[in-house]
Formats: sequence, C-alpha cells, structure tokens
Amino acid sequence: MGFLKVTAAALTVLSAVAAASACGVIFEQCGGAQYKDGPTCCSPGLTCMIMNKWYSQCRPMAPSPGQVAPYRKCGGSGYMGPSACTPGFKCTVVDPSFSHCDLITKRPMTPPKLSPTEPAPAGKTCGKEYQACGGKGHMGPKCCKFGLQCVYLSEYNSQCLAPAPKAGELGPYAQCAGAGFKGPSNIA
Repeated sequence: MGFLKVTAAALTVLSAVAAASACGVIFEQCGGAQYKDGPTCCSPGLTCMIMNKWYSQCRPMAPSPGQVAPYRKCGGSGYMGPSACTPGFKCTVVDPSFSHCDLITKRPMTPPKLSPTEPAPAGKTCGKEYQACGGKGHMGPKCCKFGLQCVYLSEYNSQCLAPAPKAGELGPYAQCAGAGFKGPSNIA
C-alpha cells in the first residue's frame, strides 16, 4: 500500500509540472476574445493581464512589501537592499557587482524569426511595442509601428519588439551606470 501512495504522490507532482509547463511564459498571449489555440494560464510569478478585448498577456506580478520587483537589482557588491524576489523569480548573479530578479520558468530560446515592417500604409493601424502582430488565431494588426519588428515567438504569438542593439550598445532597461558599474555606458 505504501508503494501505491508514493506512486500516486509522484504522479500528482509530475502532473503539476506538466500543467505548469503548458502555461504561458512572460509576454506570451494567454487570452482574449476568440483566442482558442494557446495557453490560458501563466507560469508561476506571472499573471494573465487583460490588455484589450482581443488580447491578454502573461506579465510579472506586482511585488509584495519587502520583495524585489521582477528584473530589478537584488544583490551585488555593496548592495544593501532586499534580496527576496517575487514568486516565480530568483535573484540571479549577472556579475560580482550586479544581480537581478530573473524569471525561473523559461522556454528554451530559439532564434526569433524577424519580419521587419515599414511605415504603415495610409489609414492602416499597426501594433505598438509588445503588442501581438501575428500567430494562430490572431485577429489584430499584422504589422508593427515604424522602427519595430514583428518577432515570431510561437505558432500562437508574434510580437512587436524593438530590434536588438548593435554590438557594443546597450538595449532598453540595461544597466548603464551606478556605483561599482564597470560595463559599457552607451545606450542604443
């Protein structure tokens, strides 16, 4: 009888892990009117946020008092602030002077398929940064505002994103200064 209890407990844990892996990762679509063919839940530490009637997206949860917000500094030489990250995130060392709260559950990265866009034709509305621009069942705009690229993330979701920074430049939200910072400081 003990063996059956242990086996049932193991299956319960495996089922929970499988269910969690079927949930959306950060910035993945998780709902919206007529959305049928993708995840409708988000990985731990994320919440399915309604962006508009047609589109909901997995976004980081707000931190509780005493917790560090996602992607904020949580450690490094001389750091005196809190180091507990919001649930679903962990304090990850980037270098000896900087650690930040990074998402625990990530899908393996595959090189994105890019679809550069040109200025929108007269009378046509294109997607803003982080807005969906394609994917199975996508009913919204299929182009991005000028300067953004439609990046394929999965068969269910493509998203308008800024192009990657050039070699030697920093992208948006990268650390570019501060006490003890020794990295590049030129911003894209």
